[in-house]
Amino acid sequence: MAAAVFDTLQRCSFDSVSFPIKSVSIKGRYRHHEHEYLRVPGAIIEKLERALYNIEIQACFDTNVKGYSKLWPNAVNLLREKFEAGVTGPLVIPTLGTIPGFQPEWSQELDMAKVRSGETIKLSFKEDQTLRFLKLAAVQVQQQSMQTASERLRFTLADLIGVPANDKDFFDRIQSAANDVLAIKDQADLYGGRLGQTLGMMQALLSEADTAIESFKHPANYVALDAFFELWDSTVKMATSLAESPRGPKKYTTPRQMSASEIASAVYEGSSERASDILMWNQLEDAFAVPAGTEVVYFKDAGLLAA
Repeated sequence: MAAAVFDTLQRCSFDSVSFPIKSVSIKGRYRHHEHEYLRVPGAIIEKLERALYNIEIQACFDTNVKGYSKLWPNAVNLLREKFEAGVTGPLVIPTLGTIPGFQPEWSQELDMAKVRSGETIKLSFKEDQTLRFLKLAAVQVQQQSMQTASERLRFTLADLIGVPANDKDFFDRIQSAANDVLAIKDQADLYGGRLGQTLGMMQALLSEADTAIESFKHPANYVALDAFFELWDSTVKMATSLAESPRGPKKYTTPRQMSASEIASAVYEGSSERASDILMWNQLEDAFAVPAGTEVVYFKDAGLLAA
């Protein structure tokens, strides 16, 4: 007899508390608005975005179930404590994946006349994407701070004394890099590789400019130097916020000489199809021979957890 496919799935769990399940109900809804017009059949559908998932799980907390430790009362008590504390944590649904969720309500009925070794509890969960939106809001606020710093630097450069041609080239490149960052408005780009790559290039440029710009060494140009440091600081803060987000940049250190395809396969669970992304986000001299010990930037898909 063939093995049951469900036996190969990941165990259901919430915030590291695992439990066996009898059934799972997942309800999703796509938010939309119907624009109806007088004497016009039907309606025009305006699609917004999907709503939060609602999940109901019939969980079996029975001491006779093998393979689980202390289901009753320990696991039940842990889950109830998380409900009382309003904990948001990773909810692993075997047939769906992992999403951030919390327990909006608690319902528990014990029928001791029928079952003497535990109980079945209906657990209610709701997807919680609050952290993701807070991270996105932080990046957007820091983007506004960068715009202010960039404008201040641009205004102060007009009063610089003794500006070599090489310095002017640096200033033009800095303004261009800042404009590239500020031009990224789409949510997907804010979280994705485009912003991370642009910020990385700008940080490298600012670091190079810090030692190469001669006019900043003139005491009379301290206002412009201060504006330069303000812009650099806002760039670092934005990059830090992006790195702490679910879809922030990750680093992979090559254990040996590898090709871009091999690196993609290592960081994307055996798939080499995203080698072009590795090349886009990193300045590699030879895509077929990346030296051992090279730090490679990549963006790990976070699936439903960050969607």
